Order: sequence, then C-alpha cells, then structure tokens
Amino acid sequence: MRWPRRDIVDHTVEAENPWGDLFARTRAPQDYVVSSWIPRGYATYAKILHPSIHFGALRSEVRWSDVARWSGVALTGQVGWADLVLPEVAPVAPPPWRGQGPWTGSLSEHDAEVVTEVLAAVTPPSTQFFFGLSTIWGLGTGPLEGSDVVEKVSEWPVLERPWRSYDMYRGPLAGAMSFTNAGGMFVTPSLWWPRDQSFFLSSEIDLPWTYVAGSRELITALRGESRLDVVEVSPDDPVGHDLPAWLDPRIEEWAHELRRDATTTIRVAIGDARLRLERQSARRASLATEVRPHAHPGRAGTSSVPVSFANAEELLGCCRDAVRGALRSLTTL
Repeated sequence: MRWPRRDIVDHTVEAENPWGDLFARTRAPQDYVVSSWIPRGYATYAKILHPSIHFGALRSEVRWSDVARWSGVALTGQVGWADLVLPEVAPVAPPPWRGQGPWTGSLSEHDAEVVTEVLAAVTPPSTQFFFGLSTIWGLGTGPLEGSDVVEKVSEWPVLERPWRSYDMYRGPLAGAMSFTNAGGMFVTPSLWWPRDQSFFLSSEIDLPWTYVAGSRELITALRGESRLDVVEVSPDDPVGHDLPAWLDPRIEEWAHELRRDATTTIRVAIGDARLRLERQSARRASLATEVRPHAHPGRAGTSSVPVSFANAEELLGCCRDAVRGALRSLTTL
C-alpha cells in the first residue's frame, strides 16, 4: 500500500502553482525522449556530459572528450558512453579513465561551478530560482546543514510528476550549489529554472548527463566553455543509448557459442568477459559472468543469474541478454 505524503498540497488549487503550465509541455515518460525530462518550447537543447570520476588518493575527472580522442569516435548528441568506450577498432593506448563510468544524477561540483558562472552572466542577481530535488536520493538529502541560501516552497512543497517526486526549494542561483545527498556528497538539483522560465536544467538520477534548454545564445555560451563537454540535442531525440550497432553480429556469435559450448569469452578494447552456462535441468540453468576491465587488472566483477526457458530459442535469448549485460558491465566497472 502506498501511504500518502502529509506534506503534499492539494494540486487542484491552480492559483497556488508558482510555475504555471511549465510541466504540461513535457512528453510522457514512457516516450523516453529528451522532452520527457525537460519542457518543450525552448529555442535550443543540449546535454552537459558528466565526467568519469576516480575517487583515489588524488581525485580526478576524465571527460567524454578525452575518451573520444582515445577511441576515435566523434562526440555528438547521439553518442552514448558505450559508443565511446567500445570502439570497433581497438586503440593502441590504454583507456584514459580509471573510474566507474560517468557520474550519474548530478553535475560534478566542478561542472556545477562552471555552469553557474555561465548562467550568472545572463541572469540578474535578484532572480529567484526554483530547485527540485528528486526524492529518490532518499532521506537526508537537502540543503547543507545550517545553510539558509534556499527555503522550501511552502505553498507547493512537493512536485509530483508521473515518474518522479521532487522536494521543492526556492532561492538565488547560488542555491544550486547548496545541496548534498544522504551520504553528505555534493549534488545539484534534479530540476532547476529561474522564475521567468527562460532556461531549464534537468539531471535525471540514472543519466550520465544533465539536460539544459534555453536560448541559442545560452547554449552557445555553454558549448564554448572549454571546461565542459556540451553537445546539442533535439527535444525529440531518444534518451537511451544501448551498445554500439557494430557489436550486434558479434553478440550473436558469442550468444550462439555460449549456448552450444556452455562457455564463451568476450574480448573488446576495454576488457574481457568470460561467461559460463551451467545447466541444472532441461529447462533451468544459471549464467555466470566474470568481467575484467583493462583499466583495473586486479578488479573483477562476478555475477550468476538463474534462467528458465521452454526451448532452445528461449535459451539463446537468455545467452544473448547475458552477453549484452557483460558488455554493459565492462563500460562502467
């Protein structure tokens, strides 16, 4: 049973809504396009690509543009992380990143500082912003303890969308730098925009980029900032990026080999994966996977998944899914 939240205001009182019909301009979440996460009607759209962050003795960030130079894959709005790190021709040099793939759900603190610099140049200092913090971040996520930069939107404390709920705050542009998650790590708002709605930013918790929409001049300024990776997109572009198409025939080969021989080994530019099919009965088995990224020779990721199937074709489908899962794991391990 889903218990109602006590701090949700009756949304039938339209006069209390401080942002009007802004969210009526978004497409349905199941469409899974850019405008499912950011309203339509802006002149230009882009995404700010989150770096891969390595939390070692010395914290470091590796940008998508660094990886694109390594892989030789052109960086465009239609390119996903897997496209960059799984090039068809293996580079001679080792991969340039040592983190676990790009940061998701939030701009890094460095990128947030750069973005707010650019926004400050086109926003009067007195401008009030709205900030929405996804409740998926969990209890304890909110403004820094003791901070009074932002305040709760008392007349509309929770924004309910078909796929997410957001705790709502208001404050100056500097408020975008005043939030942490339950673990005390810096996060930017999931949604933020000025009261005049002249631009809008959205960081979906599962995505390795932040969408931004606004004037052509604003997007040009962001794209011209050398400290960021920003690529232009369309509001109707799909959000999801699966594995690169060149891998499709290889995936079929590996899946057939796994079904036939009960084992297969995947070798790509960023690492290796070994899969084993362990039959338990005529219709049940387990698929064991071990992945070893080249960037971390001593680190291995292992998993075992039970599967059931009615015939050989369904078993092949299970093997195909396991191969795809192993490749995805290599891109983020």
